[in-house]
Amino acid sequence: MAGIPASEWDALDTAGNPFLSHAFLEALESCGCVGGDSGWAPHHLLLRDDAGCLFGAVPRYVKSHSWGEFVFDWSWAQAYAHSGLDYYRSS
Repeated sequence: MAGIPASEWDALDTAGNPFLSHAFLEALESCGCVGGDSGWAPHHLLLRDDAGCLFGAVPRYVKSHSWGEFVFDWSWAQAYAHSGLDYYRSS
């Protein structure tokens, strides 16, 4: 989030949802709640027009493990492994 201008990001949310604000999402990243070894890798989707103006954005995160969840998804991971599939894909 630090590389995305706050004014551009925040201009997209006319409802003012605090959980979508640049300040909130940047704080999650800068304090280590996401990124690093947290298991949540930021992969935000940004849509820009030909002039480079931001006209759409979605905060996205790739999950790499089940630690630290309120609801563990071990059963899903085991079911995938039993079927020969990878529940967590490395990026």
